[in-house]
Amino acid sequence: MAIKMNASPLDAIRSGTITRIHLHGDSITQGCGFLSQQQGYVNYLTVQFNRISPHEQLQIYNHAVGGATSVDGLDRIHWSDRENHIPHLTLMMFGLNDVHRDVSLDEYVHCLESMIGSLASNGSQVVVLSPTPYVSREDDVRSYRDRAEAVARQSDVFFIDCLTPFYATGEIPADFIWPDGIHLTAQGQRFLGEHIFVELERI
Repeated sequence: MAIKMNASPLDAIRSGTITRIHLHGDSITQGCGFLSQQQGYVNYLTVQFNRISPHEQLQIYNHAVGGATSVDGLDRIHWSDRENHIPHLTLMMFGLNDVHRDVSLDEYVHCLESMIGSLASNGSQVVVLSPTPYVSREDDVRSYRDRAEAVARQSDVFFIDCLTPFYATGEIPADFIWPDGIHLTAQGQRFLGEHIFVELERI
């Protein structure tokens, strides 16, 4: 069933229109690093999505791979292009490894636009999530956040800023991020999941 691209994703889940959800991204979305996958933001969203869905259980697939850049994401977007496995809703978050590996902003934009185009052509609604904090390269990651927002607006898909809320009190809470300055703790992942769900409610 086709999903209106400008329809509220949560309303579509509540109505039963959305039954299959895919996520693409890096280690933040994969939930690897210093915590179990049960502590990741994807697990939190899975619980919330299933709670509001009339279906017994949604089909939710996490295609994220640790270390992935947007270039890698584009190479793997065909994972969501399989007969009988087309997602109704896709959440995608890239940027941290693009910053880390110095993928140019232009290349980042090209990859995001291409992924969105591929997903939309198959009828998937898309939500672009900005990258989360990268403490030692704050200015760079903000630039990628801004470009992600611009791409989402130009592509007429939803965007959620997942960077700014971590700085709501001026500095990232110490218990939200590991000493590497990139990976989120269980508390940080929970905060991220709650933020994304609240923002989806506002759409």
